[in-house]
Amino acid sequence: MRKYLSLALVLLFTWTTTSVPAYSAVKIGAACKSVGQKTTLNGSTLICTKSGSKLVWSKSSKADSYDAAFANAFLAVAKRNAAKIIEDAKTKAAQISSPPYCTTRNSIVSVSLGPDGIDNLLSLIFNNPGFCDVTVRASAAFLCPDGGVAKTNNYVTSTGIFPLRAGQKIPISLNVSYYFPQVLNECRLLTGYSTNSVRISTYHQSPSVMTLTSNYSGDFNQFEATEKANQFIASEKARADKIIADAKNPVFLAKAWKFFTEKEAADKAAADKAAADKAAVDADRGKVCVPGGSCKVGNTGPAGGIVFYDAGSQQSWGRYLEVAPQGWSGSTEDPEANWCPVKTFLSTQVGIGYGKSNTDLMMTGCTTGAAVMARSFKGGGKSDWFLPSKDELNELYKYARSAPGGTLLASFSLRSSYWTSSESSNMATVWKQEFEIGQQTFHADIPRAFGILRPIRSF
Repeated sequence: MRKYLSLALVLLFTWTTTSVPAYSAVKIGAACKSVGQKTTLNGSTLICTKSGSKLVWSKSSKADSYDAAFANAFLAVAKRNAAKIIEDAKTKAAQISSPPYCTTRNSIVSVSLGPDGIDNLLSLIFNNPGFCDVTVRASAAFLCPDGGVAKTNNYVTSTGIFPLRAGQKIPISLNVSYYFPQVLNECRLLTGYSTNSVRISTYHQSPSVMTLTSNYSGDFNQFEATEKANQFIASEKARADKIIADAKNPVFLAKAWKFFTEKEAADKAAADKAAADKAAVDADRGKVCVPGGSCKVGNTGPAGGIVFYDAGSQQSWGRYLEVAPQGWSGSTEDPEANWCPVKTFLSTQVGIGYGKSNTDLMMTGCTTGAAVMARSFKGGGKSDWFLPSKDELNELYKYARSAPGGTLLASFSLRSSYWTSSESSNMATVWKQEFEIGQQTFHADIPRAFGILRPIRSF
């Protein structure tokens, strides 16, 4: 029950309540003064309730009766919440009463290449969006005039240190040497040609910048800041005190107790319903279908498999499809086989109801492989298991994804794709399906291609 105490405090402390002292002459049906007021009479708890237009004493219901243990737990949570409010208030007040805290870590400066916004010249644009004044070290690549002498690498990487005020953005285009004072000399040493201007390079080293120092130089009134901090602490302390006082109020306790009991009753009802629903599903899933009788998807099939498809009515091939259980081949993992050792162009079909006839066709030309392995399975004493068609395998995948508990899907391998008995439209490839995301693809090179298989049957 205590898991709801914090939630109740949030809800209950938003309600308007009034604490009313106990009425002196108390008996059931006598007048009282405030709804929710409580008292004790001969060992029984009475509560003030509204009857018509009158307020009268009536016997408290179990839902309205709380004990000392609940009241103490409720108050303990309130005290913890109040202590947290005071702790957070002190942290916030310290921030309010101090000038903005400037460090190189919280003073992030950026640099980019773009137009200067005046003459549309290419510029290095430095931006300081914070509230701290900083000093930065910047580095960028510049093209050096060569005086008509061809140079293959006429660029230098130069460094400059300069200040950026809080909120300042500066473009550097023509006045490069003001911010990078060594760049002209570096170009002269490189090219042997003296110049008063360089150009920013866009295809050599990208510009970079780092913050060296950071400080706050804005206006800050310590007296006003301290007053604001003290007012904030006083306000938060009043809020914390009210939380504790409200937690001692019998009306609040009665409402909290009712909230808890109703919540616990609702949770228990929901849990009981979920358990009953699960039991019903489990019981239904365990039912064994009888051919010609009633059957549901998820039931155990007549041959011991799991029913995964219902056509809704009897078809020429039957109505239901069941899949062989995990371990059908003697191993916990489904076996791997090639589709057919000889490509015979059998003209198999892709639709539901064609898996059996497809497998029969494959058996006329395949001496080994997936069809032979599926047909050799004798689960449940049945010899009519077959390799599913493209659409039948897709229905199996969809049911496995939605089946309760996920155990059916978990029984399929995700390491490879499963064979179908369906060739593609040009009969040069065969459809396969993987069970991780359900993708269906076709595979060529039939004699040598391997895949996994899981047989199904119809009834």
